[in-house]
Formats: sequence, C-alpha cells, structure tokens
Amino acid sequence: LRRQGAVVERPQHTGEALFRVEDTSVLKLAATLSEADARLIENGDAVAIEGSPAAGKVVAVLGSLDAQTRRVPLLAEIPNDGAPPLLAGSFVRATVTAGREVQALSLPASVIRPGSQDEVVIAQDGKAHLARVVFTSAADGSLVVRSGVTVTDALVERPGSEVHEG
Repeated sequence: LRRQGAVVERPQHTGEALFRVEDTSVLKLAATLSEADARLIENGDAVAIEGSPAAGKVVAVLGSLDAQTRRVPLLAEIPNDGAPPLLAGSFVRATVTAGREVQALSLPASVIRPGSQDEVVIAQDGKAHLARVVFTSAADGSLVVRSGVTVTDALVERPGSEVHEG
C-alpha cells in the first residue's frame, strides 16, 4: 500500500513491526569521488540524475578518504517531486556540475602509456619522463586532463609499454 510518500508493510512473523513509514519526498544520494575530483566539488553544486528530470544539490563532501575505497564520500539531496518519482534505494547515474570553471587540456586517449591507467610519456631533452595525469574521459573518447601536464609539454603518442623514465 503506497500513500503520499509512505510505504506500509505487513509483518511476516509475529513480533515484527506492523508498519514502516518512509518519507520519500526528498531522497539522499550517497556517492563517492576520487580525491582529485573531490577538490572541485563544493556544497550547493548542482546534481542531475541521468534519464530523469530529478535534480538536486550537494549538501556534504567529507573532508577525509574512506579507509577501504580511498574515495571521498559525497551526499546530495534530490527533491522527489518529478513524474515518475524515483524509488528510494535505486542505483542511479548522477552528474555533479561544479560551480566554477577548471583549466583543462583535451588530449587523445592514445597518450596513456599501455599498462598504466594514468601515466603519459613526456619527451624532454631527448629523454622520456613519466608523468601522472588527472583526467576524465569525454564522450568522444578523448581525455580532459586537469593536471599532470602543461600545454608546453611534448607528449609521446602511442608510447610503448617498455618506455621507462630516462
């Protein structure tokens, strides 16, 4: 039985609670961010739910990493007044839009060193130098790099996995 945001359940065994009432008018989105991404997000930043008109805002970004996942917990509130309403407990894909601009470089995905998730090779003075980059993948497959390289760095495209420092 569902009535105005309340969920009513019947007990299965004697001694169990007869009812459970839930307020689903505002849902809480619990998510995690990488350490680099967490530095970009602030309370009040916009949150959109993919495939839904539902939208809300960030209400908390913890100031510490989760010990097991090494990620930063984030909490957002999403008003649940859309049609159809979101179901509490659902898994969703959300996008957080930071309230400020960030400098970034667009690079081809082929600059990432094979066998690595975030290393690129910079050619400098005839030597190879490895650099770790912080990036996000764009819709077209390219990399949007926020840190680790500059516009003046000469990157090696399609570096071999055997390339090492020096």
